[in-house]
This record gives sequence, structure tokens and C-alpha cells, in this order.
Amino acid sequence: MHGRADAGPGACNYPRRERQGVNPRATRYPDLCFTSFSGYAAAVQLSRVAAVITLVRLRTLHSHVSTLRRATWLVAGALLDCTELLGDAAEPVSRTVEELERLESLEGSEAERRIANSLTWMSAAMADEETCSDYLQNTAEAGGSSVIADVDRQVGSLKEYTDNALALVDGR
Repeated sequence: MHGRADAGPGACNYPRRERQGVNPRATRYPDLCFTSFSGYAAAVQLSRVAAVITLVRLRTLHSHVSTLRRATWLVAGALLDCTELLGDAAEPVSRTVEELERLESLEGSEAERRIANSLTWMSAAMADEETCSDYLQNTAEAGGSSVIADVDRQVGSLKEYTDNALALVDGR
């Protein structure tokens, strides 16, 4: 089932289409998914938009965190590590966006290869975000500041967008 497929708003609740015997499964954040992507109809378009939104949010948060690094050495160290990780996460999401832009015209094994690449890259971005969150939580436990708590909340929100994008790419 390649090429354009009708995803509609229901794709957020059931992003994985019946293909190769796989049953549909829900995204972990369907309300966020629906409000973010409800104007897009095609499954490939929906996946690409999800990745683009994740990339924009990731770059925005990266920029924000990089401006907060003027704090105590403990907080500054965590924010520096987080800034680096968020910057690292942007590259695979950007590669996913590029890959999905070329996907609509492909079929067969080439399309499957590009989907597999996109899943790998989105998973790598998610791992970087998780590591950033771990650093922030460890810093908070060691006496971090309200800045750390705020950035951790924002990283948590970003992870929800990334998770939805990953699920939608997987459900192409």
C-alpha cells in the first residue's frame, strides 16, 4: 500500500494502516496529534508535516536552551549538554523530512527502505531527547533550578511531538 492514501484525522488514532498483516495501533498522544495535523489528508503528507513540526519545535527549543546557559555551573553543564543533544537531534529529523518529501512518488522496496531510514532517524532524535531529559532530571535531583524544570517540561512536550511523528512515519 504505497503512494497516497487517505489518512484523515483518524490517522492520529490509527496511524499504522493494515499493511503486511500489521494491526492498527494508537499514537501515544492522539489529542496533540489531532490538533496538530487535522488539516492534512494524505498519510505521506501527514507523516512529513509531523516531522516538520517536530523539527521546528526542536530547533526553537535548542535556540531557547542555548540562551539559558548563563547559570550556575551545575545548571549550565546540564543545559550545555542538552543544547548539544537537541542540536544533534535536529539532523536526523531534518533527514526524515527530506526522505519523506521524496516518498510519495516511490513504491515497493525503495519506499520501504526510505521508511525504514526515516524510522531509524526519528528514533535517534527521540534517543537524544530522552538523554537530554535524563540530564535535566538528574540535575533537578541534585539541586537544579526552576530553569531546569522549565526546560525539562519543554523537552517533555517536544518528545510528545517526536513520538507522534515517529508513530505516523511508522504507520505511513
